[in-house]
Amino acid sequence: MSYPSGYPCQQGTPTVVPAQNHDPCEDAEKIKVAMESWLINDVAITRVLSMRSREQRLHIAAVFKVLYGKDLIERFEKKLHFNFKKSVLAMMTPLPDFHAKELHDAITGTGKDDDALLEVLCSMSNQEILAIRQAYHAMYHSNLENDIKGDTSGIFKRLMVSLCRACRDENTPANQEEATEDAQWLYDVGEKRILGTDESTFIRVFSHRSFTQLQLIFMEYERISGHDIEEAIKSQFSGISQLGFLAIVHNIKNQPLFFAKMLNKSMKGLGTRNRQLIRLMTTRCEIDMEDIAREYEAKYGESLIDAIKGDCSGDYRRFMVALIRGPS
Repeated sequence: MSYPSGYPCQQGTPTVVPAQNHDPCEDAEKIKVAMESWLINDVAITRVLSMRSREQRLHIAAVFKVLYGKDLIERFEKKLHFNFKKSVLAMMTPLPDFHAKELHDAITGTGKDDDALLEVLCSMSNQEILAIRQAYHAMYHSNLENDIKGDTSGIFKRLMVSLCRACRDENTPANQEEATEDAQWLYDVGEKRILGTDESTFIRVFSHRSFTQLQLIFMEYERISGHDIEEAIKSQFSGISQLGFLAIVHNIKNQPLFFAKMLNKSMKGLGTRNRQLIRLMTTRCEIDMEDIAREYEAKYGESLIDAIKGDCSGDYRRFMVALIRGPS
């Protein structure tokens, strides 16, 4: 079963765009030559892959098989190494399949990776989540919702499961009156409630209302309460459940800034969280990487390129930088 190479719903300013007059045969030959030399020509590989859309890269892989009788993905796995290999393989995988693998490894692997859940489930549309669920089932013969239930707990589990069900009302126009009602409802069951927050109401509103409707709800909440919805969430929730609700808020207010913060998190401190960095860079470059880079520099006073250069090295660094500005 095949899946679409990407998602049609998110739109920003990408840094990796489809090549005009694309010749997959020529690209297949360039990659073949690049991998046949004694010292792998990572510059040539980077130049091809960072200047083609995901759909075009998948086309190159199909043509490579026809021309040379070899699986290009298997060749990459055999010939390339370390984080450069992981980055290339991420670029050569249909997005639903890639996100399905990231979620599967995050919730069934030995190391917890709640950021993968936050990045995917808190930012995507119903259509995107459904595509991931379909890919997940086909790849692992398991149900994504059930696996999330088995790996998470408490309020965070309930929120993630609700988001995984892809039940946002995306077809109803934003309604000011209903936004006011929901904002008052959240205030009444949260800050105004004496016996503690009614988490179910927050989960229902945050996972079922459209993103445009939630924008209105947040504006109305501030009018009613006198402060931002973020302040309310921080006062009523803690730990990973707080991060879950805040991730939704941040995606709605400024999605490029949300991903800029996630990129900074992947690089700050001792040691790079390479899996997260690769996931963010290879998935957002065809959606809104230019916007993310702009927000990153405004937030941290350093360009995203400089941050990556300071954290990565060699062919891996060259590839990551190419996804921001094109190969050098």
